[in-house]
Amino acid sequence: MPAGRPIVALGWGAAWYLLADRPNPTLFDIAFPGLGTTGPEAIAVRAALDRNPPLAVIGVPRTLQAAAAASPPPGGALGWWAAESVSYEDRTPADARYWAVWVRK
Repeated sequence: MPAGRPIVALGWGAAWYLLADRPNPTLFDIAFPGLGTTGPEAIAVRAALDRNPPLAVIGVPRTLQAAAAASPPPGGALGWWAAESVSYEDRTPADARYWAVWVRK
């Protein structure tokens, strides 16, 4: 992956930014259902992700799957994922049990 390209961690995954040495394109360290999913925060998160789509999305598989299938879609980062998940492909290692990694096509 090209250096400096952002990633986004959905859920309690703020450590991924440090471990991957990648920037977070939003102002929020944690993107979790119920946090930043409504009002001005959701609009700010969605706008940041639309302006600077992350190279990779990391999250709990069930959270990513639920957000992509939700009707209506949630707000904020999870709403962005619901709309943009088709632009990413699953590159989760076979032995990963708790996190999924999706990379931009």
